[in-house]
Amino acid sequence: MKLSRRAFLTGVGAGITSHALPWLSSPARAAATFQSIPIRYKPLTRFRISDGELRRFGPLLFLGGLQLWAQERHFGGISGAVSAPDGSAFTTITDAGYWVRFNLRQDVDGRPLSVFDGAIAPMVDDKGRPLPGSRRADTEALTLDTSVTPARLIASYEGRGGLFSYPAPIEEVPPRASSLPVPAPVHQLGGNKGLEAIAAGPADSPFSGKLIAIAERGRSLADNRPGFIISANGQAKDFEIVRHGNFDVTDAAFLPSGDLLILERLFNLREGLQMRLRHISASQLKPGARLSGTILYTADFGYQIDNMEVLTVHQRADGATILTLMSDDNRSLLQRTLLLRFRLDL
Repeated sequence: MKLSRRAFLTGVGAGITSHALPWLSSPARAAATFQSIPIRYKPLTRFRISDGELRRFGPLLFLGGLQLWAQERHFGGISGAVSAPDGSAFTTITDAGYWVRFNLRQDVDGRPLSVFDGAIAPMVDDKGRPLPGSRRADTEALTLDTSVTPARLIASYEGRGGLFSYPAPIEEVPPRASSLPVPAPVHQLGGNKGLEAIAAGPADSPFSGKLIAIAERGRSLADNRPGFIISANGQAKDFEIVRHGNFDVTDAAFLPSGDLLILERLFNLREGLQMRLRHISASQLKPGARLSGTILYTADFGYQIDNMEVLTVHQRADGATILTLMSDDNRSLLQRTLLLRFRLDL
């Protein structure tokens, strides 16, 4: 939602963004391979700022977090991610059309300790052209589809809206995208209301080979959020996420149970900054459905949150479900890139 999170937050701080500070910048990446970047980090030991002892937040157990930054002007703006099956490595995309990847050192519970082996490279479109600076550079969501061999990464982009497919894993030379067919209603969502959340159906579920895609918002803030069950041929069945308050959808991921988890974000001058997690039962996710789901937890500015846009899910060795949430800092010094870890107990 650029009006609130970019035009306001980035606009207010236009004079102090990393783009305006050459000592925080490095030359634009023209190389076609990943370039190493040191990613710095600071541990976050509390989720609720006023209470460092509290770890339980509804069904969420806070494991820990990190604040990340780098002296690289293209770092930040992280808007989508996939993690390794054990949560030890991340491939992310930015809303300026870059791949950013890093490894995560964690303890046996999944608490993040440090990051290392950071690297960045421009994404490439279906014609072999770098995405940065193009009309399709605003990539907003990323998911791993294992229903095909080899597996593929699927990214959504705003503008007229569309989907790119990339072979997984991403090698040192970033591959050219393949365009995927999308239903016509996606092109009618509007430039800043596109597919903000995509989740590939689990291989052993009724959604295998399909994408669950949800728009950031409807035609207006008062409308329900449009969702699509997209088949491999681009045909889609519609559903809706019922609007509860002024939250926008920012990401979604399937849980090991086959249920869907949705990350939402709110920002306006009256209500401030908030994030919310919503749980949708797999049995309710059907064409034509209007889904309210269950709100698991809502956090406001009294918590360690920012512009939360990324949600990934993995299982710990003991079977516990681990959530990783990340924020899009819009490459502004007014915002932060956060990585937060929770155990989900449903």
